[in-house]
Amino acid sequence: MDHPLVSILIRSMDRPTLQRAIASAAAQTWPNLEIVVVAACGSRHSPPPPQIDRCA
Repeated sequence: MDHPLVSILIRSMDRPTLQRAIASAAAQTWPNLEIVVVAACGSRHSPPPPQIDRCA
């Protein structure tokens, strides 16, 4: 079965909870998933973590 792509948008203000929010989204069971982080605070936003553990 071909599963449609589901996009999860995370609006971020560069808070320390970003990694937890991404991990929570990644823990979803849908097989075709993309996570998009939107830096809502502009160019001063730090880079997102390079890798997220899907089991976190």
